[in-house]
Amino acid sequence: MNSKVNIARLDSQLKQARLHRSLVQTAKAVGFDTSTMADIMNEIANSVDSVITKVNSQLPKDFPVHIRDTILDGLKDRSRRLLK
Repeated sequence: MNSKVNIARLDSQLKQARLHRSLVQTAKAVGFDTSTMADIMNEIANSVDSVITKVNSQLPKDFPVHIRDTILDGLKDRSRRLLK
């Protein structure tokens, strides 16, 4: 693997860890059960594929593909960051 790919992968993993840690720390700071917070994050992340399918079915046929893909790919990427 080349170094650019390794750096990009490491950057993605660091962002994922920061997001997960931030949400858990915020839950803890406000007295919310961190185990429940982890369950909520997993539920959200695991429902993204069905949400994307539903959104795709409701978009107009002439909706710009590049906009759809950018938004939905970003949603999928963010949802992966919720999973630890």
